[in-house]
Amino acid sequence: TYEELIQYGIVNPEAQKKNPHVALGSKHSLGGNPRAPVLVVVGVDERDLDASPWGNDWGEGCRFPVVRK
Repeated sequence: TYEELIQYGIVNPEAQKKNPHVALGSKHSLGGNPRAPVLVVVGVDERDLDASPWGNDWGEGCRFPVVRK
């Protein structure tokens, strides 16, 4: 869920700075398109919660710490 991803980012801020973190367990629609929440770093030290298109070409640098049990 979004909440779990945010909690992970709070507890592990350094991990988020290294790689985007995607929560595949939270799928929602934004403008009719399915999206997944992603924690990313914007600029030097600004962390951000974003919504990435579902099925995005997530590269090998992405991490998936939050998945549905």
